[in-house]
Amino acid sequence: MKVWFAFVSVIGLMVACRYSSSSESSPVPVERQQTLRLFADQVIVPAIDQFSIQARQFSEQAETFCEAPDASQLTRLREQWRELSQRWATVEIMNLGPLKDQRFVSRINFWPIRSERITAFLAAGALDPESVEAGGALVRGLPVLEYLLFAPTEEPPSPASFSGDHADACTYLRSVAIVLAKDGQSLQAAWSPSGDNFRQNLLDAGKADSKYDKQKEAFDELVNAIYQATLLVESAKLARPLGKRTQGVAKPEEVESPFARNSLARVKANIAAIGFALRGTEQEPVEHSVAALLLAKDATVWEDIAQILQDIESTIDAVPGDLYTAVELHPDRVELVFDKIKQLSYLLGADVAGVLGVTPTFGDNDGD
Repeated sequence: MKVWFAFVSVIGLMVACRYSSSSESSPVPVERQQTLRLFADQVIVPAIDQFSIQARQFSEQAETFCEAPDASQLTRLREQWRELSQRWATVEIMNLGPLKDQRFVSRINFWPIRSERITAFLAAGALDPESVEAGGALVRGLPVLEYLLFAPTEEPPSPASFSGDHADACTYLRSVAIVLAKDGQSLQAAWSPSGDNFRQNLLDAGKADSKYDKQKEAFDELVNAIYQATLLVESAKLARPLGKRTQGVAKPEEVESPFARNSLARVKANIAAIGFALRGTEQEPVEHSVAALLLAKDATVWEDIAQILQDIESTIDAVPGDLYTAVELHPDRVELVFDKIKQLSYLLGADVAGVLGVTPTFGDNDGD
């Protein structure tokens, strides 16, 4: 952790040196409200809405499966879990507002998976949704569903694992799915006009009724959320399993998705979502996006970012299998992904922050 605080301090110093040397390099004045509106309406709200819909659909499928467990329903449930976890990867990269303040990240996706806590909770027998909510982050969310549906990887659960003497597993599965759907609805309501309406709070930055005293404060948090997302991927999702905290000894059990072997796909989804958040679209940058602001002030910065985003995708695609096996069998390939994402972190923390006049900050994104 101290290393990353030091890293950010160095980044901040570099930004100050690079962008205070001349009036021509002063931060670009930006129409921040339009950028905040674009982010809310095109990036985060649609992602949250879709996650909430998919979480509800997963809960409904879990209910159907538990009524009469069979192989086809179990296969479909696993597919839906993968789709839902991919959708979550597009939401978690914007950890600000209610997502951060109400700790939705830990409620929905606390990892690494604590298998012993899950099995202990299951054995204790209080498996209703209320008990799951009260049990805390270790016994709820996507990682628990992964454990119930995919563990152990070598011999994953069959329909018989959820019926007869093992019916408690289905009760737990159903309750965790209900709580997850409820969390999705709560997160959706937090941004909705019919709920807490954080969207309007964001757009009203600088006004008396907003949590943000200035528009710049809200804009800075948005840019920093994108920056911190790259640090999350770099430090927690890659450095840890690669063994960079354990004297080079790979720790495959530290990957985000050890049983479904979905970790690398989620890293790829994170990076795609970071690109989408910067551009405001999947293709070329749209007006008022962060990328458009960069193009207006220093086009080379955005060109560098666009290139590194493409490079990251291609290096991920070149990794054989999933991260769980690759950190031991193909560490050089994973190292290339790590290096590319580290370059992206640098570009966001130094160049983007400098051009847009944002002070980079480090968030507690270790996933632990």
